[in-house]
Amino acid sequence: MVANPQEESFDREFKTFTSPLAMNRVWLAAHAGDTLLLQQLLSRLSSDPLERKSVIEYSGHNKQTPLITACIKGHSACVYALLQHGANVYAQDMEGHTGLHHACIHADYDIVAILLTIQDPALRNREGLSALDVCRRNIDRRRRVMQSAKCLELIELRCRLFEGWIYESVNNLASSALGLRSLQSWVRRYAIAFSIGSPEYVEISFYDVIDGLRTLTPRSTILFRVHDPVLLNTQRKMFNPKPYNFTIAGARKMPGGYIGQPDYFELAAFNQHEYDQWTSFMFAVMHSTSSSPQTESHRASLTTMSSFPRDLYAPTA
Repeated sequence: MVANPQEESFDREFKTFTSPLAMNRVWLAAHAGDTLLLQQLLSRLSSDPLERKSVIEYSGHNKQTPLITACIKGHSACVYALLQHGANVYAQDMEGHTGLHHACIHADYDIVAILLTIQDPALRNREGLSALDVCRRNIDRRRRVMQSAKCLELIELRCRLFEGWIYESVNNLASSALGLRSLQSWVRRYAIAFSIGSPEYVEISFYDVIDGLRTLTPRSTILFRVHDPVLLNTQRKMFNPKPYNFTIAGARKMPGGYIGQPDYFELAAFNQHEYDQWTSFMFAVMHSTSSSPQTESHRASLTTMSSFPRDLYAPTA
C-alpha cells in the first residue's frame, strides 16, 4: 500500500499537539469557517486530555478560543464540531464574553440555539451582562431588533420560572417629592420571573402591555432576594390600596448591569386566585435548593399562570 504524502505531512504536523502550529491551525480553521479542515484537525487530536485542551482551548492575546471566534464569525457548523470535541462553552475572552455573548451581540439565532442546548446562559461578562441582557440591549439600542428578539425568546424560554399579571408600586411626583412610599401609584404590568443562576436572587421583569402584546424589553426589573421574608397584606397605601398585596426584598436592576441599593418593593395581584399563585411561587422559590429552571423537581413545584399568551411580543415604542 502506497502512503499518501499529504496525509503523512499532515500527521507529522500534529505529532506534537502542543506545538504553536497545531493550535493555531485549529483556531484559524474555526476563524475562517473551514469546517472540513477543522473536522480533520479535530479528528487527529491526541487522546490525552491535557494535550486536547491545549489545542481546543488555545487563545491568543484577546483570549478568544476557537469556539469563541467561530461564534463571532457566525460559523455554526464549526461551533457544532468544536462542541462535539468538548470545547468549553464557558470560556471567556478579555471582555468576559462567552461564545453565547458574542452570538447574542450578533443576533445569530442558529448559534444561540446550538449553545443553549448545553450552556446555562446566566454567566455574566465584565460589564455584568448576561446573554439575556445583551439581547435586550440590542433591542433597546435598535440594533438587529428582529433577530435579537428571536434570540431573546430562546433565552427567555430557557430561564423562565413563572409569569403573570401584577400591579407594581411605582413613584410619582408626590411620592418622589415627599419621599413617602404610601403615595406611590399602582401600575398594571405583566411580570416574568427568570432564573439568573444565583441561589440568592431571582429576576422579576415587569413589562408594559400594548394592544394585548407585551413589550420585548421590561419597563423595570427587580432582583428578588429569595431568602428574605415576603410580607403579605401590608396595606401601606394612603390612596387606592389593593387587597391582594405583598412586599418583597431585593434591589433594582439598573442599566449596564448595575444593581441598586437594597430595598423593599410592593406588589399586588389582581384577585385572590392570582394572589395565591404569586405567593405560592415566592415561597416555592424561597424553599428551593436551586433557582435553575432546568431542575425538573423545581419546575413541578411552581404554578404557572395560563391566563395570558406566553410568547406574544410588541415592538418597543
